[in-house]
Amino acid sequence: MDIYMLMHKETPVAEVRLPFEKNKLEVTALHQASHLPVGVSLRRGKVDTAALNDWWIDRFIPDTRSGLNEALSDFDLPDPYILLILNHGLSLSDHYWLAQKSTLSWEQLNFFTNPFPTSIGDALMGKRRFDGVSFRSPDLTCNGNLKKCWAILDGKRCLVKAGSGPFQQQPFNEVIASKMAERLGIPHIPYTVIWDEGLPYSVCEDFVTPDTELIPAWRVMQTQKKDNQTSVYRHYRNCCEKLGIPHMLLTPWTRCWYWTTSSPTRTGTSTTSACSVTRIPWNGWGQPPSTTAAPAWDTTS
Repeated sequence: MDIYMLMHKETPVAEVRLPFEKNKLEVTALHQASHLPVGVSLRRGKVDTAALNDWWIDRFIPDTRSGLNEALSDFDLPDPYILLILNHGLSLSDHYWLAQKSTLSWEQLNFFTNPFPTSIGDALMGKRRFDGVSFRSPDLTCNGNLKKCWAILDGKRCLVKAGSGPFQQQPFNEVIASKMAERLGIPHIPYTVIWDEGLPYSVCEDFVTPDTELIPAWRVMQTQKKDNQTSVYRHYRNCCEKLGIPHMLLTPWTRCWYWTTSSPTRTGTSTTSACSVTRIPWNGWGQPPSTTAAPAWDTTS
């Protein structure tokens, strides 16, 4: 059973054993509780293993991914779980990864600043046009059911996503949604459509950077216990305010949006993530106030 160090960039977070069970982590030593993933807490001084594994499993390519079985056959692998180990658990959505004694550093391995091969992406997209496989790929930590892959286009990390079914509608839906957000003045990531071998694919630039992380709303809501008298909406707002990110959502009774003007960043002394927030009211009509940056927190999950 192999021992790894769960890292947050260059910060050792916890020593873990893998696999404790199929695709599960067992924490053998905690080093930096303040760098545990958001939503993973301590219970009586020990890491909540169930919450940690919920977070870990979310990094896997799901069994329901279109074309996954064919790709695994190409890789000569029995299941997708081993893939996460082969690329050190690295992602283009956050800064966590698994290290061993012989592992290189974050600066040498991360996909934000280092190139990565396209062989894995080609296989997962069903193209099967590769000679040999390098498992150093962010495609191995890209979840969702549709075929997708990361690509470096004009020096930018971009997600390329396919459609499904006879109409291949999803790539066009992405573009329409981004155009609607543009017309409404909502901070968003623009989407475009490209064609390859007669099929449409949506393309968007990665909005996560070496200094920001994507933290889904579901993870935020795991930071506090919800009682039966509190609505999901209010619970989410309470969690945001506790984390130092108030006024994140549309208030339906006042038709006001509140925008963050900077992305959340990790702090070494805090037990949670924090961000600098500026509240800007808007009546919901016409052009909204200008913002200096689109929020990196995901409030749509």
